[in-house]
Amino acid sequence: MRKYYWKFMMAKCQQLDFYTKGEKGGAGYFVNYDPEGVNPFARTAPVLRAFWNKLTDYGNLWFEGRIASGPGDHQLVLSSDREAVAYCSSGTGDEDVRFESGMLELRDLAVADGEYIVEIVDPETGVSDTRSVSIGSGKADLMLPAFTDDIAVHVYR
Repeated sequence: MRKYYWKFMMAKCQQLDFYTKGEKGGAGYFVNYDPEGVNPFARTAPVLRAFWNKLTDYGNLWFEGRIASGPGDHQLVLSSDREAVAYCSSGTGDEDVRFESGMLELRDLAVADGEYIVEIVDPETGVSDTRSVSIGSGKADLMLPAFTDDIAVHVYR
């Protein structure tokens, strides 16, 4: 389910049910965000919510940009003149697919030339690394760590 929700976001689909607040459960969490819940997605939903909340220009992010080289069967990119997001994942029905560390080559981004902050996000646990990158002519190259199933990259100022 986690990969589906991340792909929904990258497809510009609003997942209204994901952001609906429910009754507070016994642990004091909203039921649909309970990190102690029996549904594994309930433990990772706050990671997607935090990622979503950090996006500064989601309304203007569009299907501009591509992954020229990088991991995963699914490679999705959104960008605006101020921000870019990339998401790489294993195939839809695949689980526990391990990807080795490697270069992610982003091309044709809409972002303006300059220096940007990059957050590498493990969709299961959250931000795993923060660094800077220089983007020129819509190009950025980033070294990704090894990961399992999926990884996201947030580029912003």
